[in-house]
Amino acid sequence: MSSVVNHRFALQIILTTLLTGVFMTASASPNFELKAANTQWYVINDGVMGGVSSSSAQVVNGVLEFSGRVSLEHGGGFASVRSSAGTYNLSSASGLTLHVRGDGKRYGFQIGSTTVRGVLYRAEFETKAGQWLEVKLPFTDFKPTRFGQVLSGYPLERGKLEHFGFIIANKKAEAFRLELDWIRAL
Repeated sequence: MSSVVNHRFALQIILTTLLTGVFMTASASPNFELKAANTQWYVINDGVMGGVSSSSAQVVNGVLEFSGRVSLEHGGGFASVRSSAGTYNLSSASGLTLHVRGDGKRYGFQIGSTTVRGVLYRAEFETKAGQWLEVKLPFTDFKPTRFGQVLSGYPLERGKLEHFGFIIANKKAEAFRLELDWIRAL
């Protein structure tokens, strides 16, 4: 009997050690890095509401290339790209750093959470035409939005993030091009 108890106790210690290690790794958000080449990307344009903006997202030489044309026709006005869904715990991070190269236009970076469906958290940033930049976005800069409208309430729960993406919605018809190399915890 004592042999069974000792084996159960040993198994309990092993499982506790393993699970503690898993949870510590999952919450080690300062080490978070999402390489553009290591995820799937999906385009979501204003066609979902009748618009005719067009864009594409492809990974070339390890870099996400998000480009296209925003149109204001038929009530449109945005193009966006989103990463595939995952589970990201960034509760100990203060924000995100993006390594991007743009075209001199303003973009929004969006985060989706598993806690509130239909709400995206957005922070905006400027690019410099043809220059790689490290854009730092503190989580305090992110505003909850739904269909582009800023909401009140809905705090961002950094421990339950699901996807990341970009949007261009500058209220004008324009061609655009944005490249992403990686996203890291700040």
